[in-house]
Amino acid sequence: MQAYQLIRSRRKTIAVQVKKDGTVEVKAPNTMAQSDIDRFVEEKSEWISKRKQQAELARNFEIKDGSWITVFGVEIPVLAVPDGQFEFKRAVKLDHSLMTIPEEADQNTIKREIIKIYKDLAEEIIFQRVAWYEQRMQLYPSKVRISNASRRWGSCSSKKSINFSWKLAMADGKAIDSVVVHELCHLRYMNHSKSFWQLVAQYCPDYQEQRAKLNQLSEKLLSENWEL
Repeated sequence: MQAYQLIRSRRKTIAVQVKKDGTVEVKAPNTMAQSDIDRFVEEKSEWISKRKQQAELARNFEIKDGSWITVFGVEIPVLAVPDGQFEFKRAVKLDHSLMTIPEEADQNTIKREIIKIYKDLAEEIIFQRVAWYEQRMQLYPSKVRISNASRRWGSCSSKKSINFSWKLAMADGKAIDSVVVHELCHLRYMNHSKSFWQLVAQYCPDYQEQRAKLNQLSEKLLSENWEL
């Protein structure tokens, strides 16, 4: 049996979460029997073990010489070079198919600089794709911005403002397009009804394939720590 921390409340359902430090937290209704809770945890044991492994990998995640990072669905090698070779204000540089980082920089500095690059890339490509699709679909958001969302690729508010995660810069073009289409469709349907998915399919026929790719990327990101 997996060791876990139990939190009871007036909630109606049971849920399990593996936290960043690898501890397991179970939230359960006040009225649920302990035996039922233990059974639930046992049934989730394989999933819990996988998440604990990912949490451990994330805790040890580093960007260093010989590492690889994902840019628009392509794996890019990382090369560490002496600090004196950097002639620009930005210490980390992406040049074609190579990312260079300073040898002496700490991990927070490196990640912060890489995130800035990702945000710039995401803003450039996503704004272009939104402009293209909004004309085609005749659906116009009130605002588009790049966010730090960690669990969602995109979101649409009731005020027709759309947010996209900068982590989409790790996805390939088709997957990015599928998220753009998804969020623009929410301007017409603020739900995931049959009509909503029909509209998505009209502009992104292979959206299910793209969702599968994004799910794979999400799994990969669980093993990487991009939090600062």
